[in-house]
Amino acid sequence: MSKKAITLANKKKSVFLIDADKQGSAKDFIFLRKEQQKSKKQIPFTQITSAIHTNIEKHKSDYTIIDVGGSDSKIFRSCIVSADVIIVPVAASPIDFLSSEDTFTIINQIRRNKPDLKIFGLINLASGNTNLFKEIGETVQDFENDFKISFFDSVLTSRVDYKYSFIKKKDDYEDTKKKTR
Repeated sequence: MSKKAITLANKKKSVFLIDADKQGSAKDFIFLRKEQQKSKKQIPFTQITSAIHTNIEKHKSDYTIIDVGGSDSKIFRSCIVSADVIIVPVAASPIDFLSSEDTFTIINQIRRNKPDLKIFGLINLASGNTNLFKEIGETVQDFENDFKISFFDSVLTSRVDYKYSFIKKKDDYEDTKKKTR
């Protein structure tokens, strides 16, 4: 999510990043970026571990991006209540789809009281040349039907660039000499 925040900021959008994930990777990314990229656009952020829905209104921006883990917790539910759009990354394997069922079930329970909530799935960690990836299409369709969501047509095939960008403290958008893998 921190990379998406940088991409939006580089496109002249005001962005506020909230790290609500226990592992704090968005916070770490921003701190490393501040240290190494002083001349680059900095992203305002905060780390909140409780009641985001009561605090989100005071952060005025074009986009507020919240990074939160997908396991059920008070903070996870607070983030869902706060959101207008939710993107759930799901690794391209049957086991990962099974483990994401609880996440989509919780989101849909909250959507009953928030009918305009938009929910998207994003295939992540896909290896495009494998039978597993080719066979996942039916599972995607089942999830779209069962949970009334849409999966993006775009697929994240590798997190190598993400890991490398973490080291470089920048987004691929900022590195125009390199193509996204």
